[in-house]
Amino acid sequence: MFANPRFLNFLVLITSLLGYIEWGVTQSSFMFQAEFDILRETGSNPQALFHPVILAPLLAQLILLVLMLTGRTAKWINLLGVSILVLFYLFLLLIGIMVPEVKTILSTLPLLFSSFFVYRFYFKSKGTR
Repeated sequence: MFANPRFLNFLVLITSLLGYIEWGVTQSSFMFQAEFDILRETGSNPQALFHPVILAPLLAQLILLVLMLTGRTAKWINLLGVSILVLFYLFLLLIGIMVPEVKTILSTLPLLFSSFFVYRFYFKSKGTR
């Protein structure tokens, strides 16, 4: 089950939507809610999409989605997409530790855990994929 790159990409893609962020006193959002709001408002404010904190995770998710749907297993492209998400979620984890916010910390763990299996798949396997 964990030896299938399509399943691993699906797992990372789904867990990337579970991140939780809070700001201010009453504002909070899961990543899937924030991404939906950003994509919905792109028509009225397309420049908002080009902020690195927004563009990088969306690009990484798009990479994983394309690889998952096409069945391609380009190792370096897959690792690039996963690594971008891991860096973003490590940043969220750092924020959660500094604030401290237990919900934010716990919401980063599924992606970090699932990405571990991707790294293990590509670096433990023999040859290139």
